[in-house]
This record gives sequence, C-alpha cells and structure tokens, in this order.
Amino acid sequence: MGQAMLHFYFRVFVSVVALWAGGAQAQNWQYDERGSGSGIAWFASDGRGVTIALDPESGSWLFSTNVQEPTDGAPINITFERRGKLVALSHAWGGYYVESLVDVPGQMVLFTVDDEFLELLMSSSNMFVELGQESYKYPLIGSRAAVSRLIAETQVLRAAIEDDGGHATAQAISDCDQQAGHPWDNLSEGGGRGWSEITPGVAIDSCRYAVEVSEGQERVRMLYQLGRALDKKGESEALAVLREAGDTYDYPMALNQLGLFYREGQYTAPNLPLAEGFFRRAAEKRNVPGQFNLGALLLSGSPTPELKSKGHSMLSLAAAAEYPDAMALYGYELAGGTVADGDPLQGVNYLQRASGAGVHVASLLLAEMFHVGIVVDASPEEHQKYANLAEEQREATFADIYHK
Repeated sequence: MGQAMLHFYFRVFVSVVALWAGGAQAQNWQYDERGSGSGIAWFASDGRGVTIALDPESGSWLFSTNVQEPTDGAPINITFERRGKLVALSHAWGGYYVESLVDVPGQMVLFTVDDEFLELLMSSSNMFVELGQESYKYPLIGSRAAVSRLIAETQVLRAAIEDDGGHATAQAISDCDQQAGHPWDNLSEGGGRGWSEITPGVAIDSCRYAVEVSEGQERVRMLYQLGRALDKKGESEALAVLREAGDTYDYPMALNQLGLFYREGQYTAPNLPLAEGFFRRAAEKRNVPGQFNLGALLLSGSPTPELKSKGHSMLSLAAAAEYPDAMALYGYELAGGTVADGDPLQGVNYLQRASGAGVHVASLLLAEMFHVGIVVDASPEEHQKYANLAEEQREATFADIYHK
C-alpha cells in the first residue's frame, strides 16, 4: 500500500471517528460530505460503524469498519441477506488494520471493494462481516439512498481518475516506444532507436512498467521492446521475454530477434533450423528484417538452386523496402550475376543506396568495382569516393545500425 493511500485511509478514519465520537447514531444509512473530500456513506450504532468512500488515488471504493481484536492476516468474509436469502461474495479480503483512536472500540479494518459489492450493499437488508471468530451484523436501511448519492457525487472525480490513469498508461507506452522501439518495426508508434542509441537501464525500467499497465497487442509490443532493452544490457532474461512476445504471441520483430539468437547462439545453443523457422515466421508476416535474415540464411553455405532462388526472392522483397543490409547483399548477388534473370546494373544501384545508408561493406564493394572496372567503368574518382566512405563507416557494425 502506498503512502498516499495510507494518508487517505487515515483521513477517512479521522472523519468517521469524529462522527462516532460525537455520538453519531443512525437507524438508517447516511451520506456525509466530510472525510475524503468526495463524501462518505456511513452507518453507526452503539460505537460501531461502517463507511464507504472513494479512494482518490486509485479510483477504488474503500470499505472500513471497526472490530474488536482482529487476527492479523485473517480473511474477511462478507455475507448479505437479500429477500430472506444469504448471498456470500465469491472471494474474501485481507484487511489493513489501523490502530483505533479514543472512544472507538477495537481496531479499524480497511479494504477495497468493487461495484458488485456496492450493488449488494444497496439491494440487501442486512450485511454480516466475519473476521476470524468475530461476526458483526449491520442493517442496510437507507443504504441505497446514501450509496447512490455517494456514487452520483463522485462521478466527476472517478471520470477524472480514469482519465488520469489512461494518460499515465499512454505515457508509459510512449516512453517504451521511444526508448526501445525498433526503427524497422512497422507496428511501433515511436519511430524507434538504433541499437547504439538505446540506454538499457532507462529503457528496461520504462518497458517493464509499460508491460504491467498495457493490454492486448500493445502489451505484446511492450514485451518485445523490453526484450530488446534486456538484450542491449546483455541480460539472458531477454530470451524468455522475446519467446513470450514472439513464439507465444507471434510478434514479428520478436520472431526475427529469436532467429538471430538461435543463429548466433546467444543466450542459448546455436540451432540453425530453429533460427530459420523463426525468420520464416517473421517473413511470412511481411517483416522486412525477417525477410532479409531468412534470405541471407538460405544463401549461406552451399545452397541448392531451389534454396538460392528462395533466398534471392526474400532479399528482393527486403531490398525493395530499402532495408540497407538487403540492398547490400542483394546488390552484391545481382552485380555478381548469381540472380537468375537479374540485372547487374540494378545491383550497382542497390549497392550505392546501401552505401548511402551507411553499410560499410557496400562502400568497400563499390570502391573495388570502380577500381577494377567490374560491371561499371573504372573510375579513380568514384573509387576514391567509396574508399573514403568505407573508411568513415568502418567503425559501424550491422548490429549497431540494423539487426537488433
């Protein structure tokens, strides 16, 4: 329980004590505007009482009553008498006990209740509160009028609390998107960050919280981005988080990342068939990095003509989407004449675009091609241009820019 919520409980408690200590008795339930600032519904008789109030921090309803000697941690059972029948709620509550003040017997028990509880409170004739060996009966005459007024008076406050909660959730999701989203994740809404731009400690904290407060597909995206941040920090937990996002929920970028883990043997033993399976699942969802990685894997080693054709097909899709690594590798394959019915000059064009996007190997290949005169005419100027670019780019790695 947070300190702010505890302070709120004490404010309600003091308000109720003021009523009871002042000799407040009621045959019917009452509504009072004191206490939380949003009012309380209450019943008090013979030094014992019950209150319902709205917690302004969480927007939850708060139930409080005083008991003689509660056993710490004992379950609290609530039963309502409704048209001669007893209605027990399907769960019990663990209470928070606050030391009583003068003129009020026993201790105060406080806990949250839901809308079902309020409806039973308004529509029943009696309520029984059981705590350990103690049992208390509270008549509910007038409870509908008192609680209905409480609900009406707090509608604006509850709407504001829900709106604030919605803003807080949206902000948490936005923070995670901004701090750990992948630039090539078309399901992300934050623009993403390159691998070298991620600050893992901050991103992990933001994304853990975002996972807690988000739902549905947004939560799955938050899981992926949490896994990415954990991977940046080198935490093996990344594998389990990404397996949930990818293997369980089919998130495309998580599937691609799992393929990388199994291809490289990161946080697990290398397993190329598994890697290929994850890349394929990502590619089938039109994930561009997944298309590139599947194509590159199919072309590795000594591929059969069929595998080579499939690999080129995947690279072609990723290169057409202007994925820099795909433009570099597919451009190399085209320029080398290994693509069936391919245009070597188109390969040069892809290499030039990959070089412009910062791919070191593309600049190296172009420098050599313009030096020797492969596919293009030899040109000392172009050779020097791409050699200089390669020198500037040599510190960058694929992982820094694209893969992760």
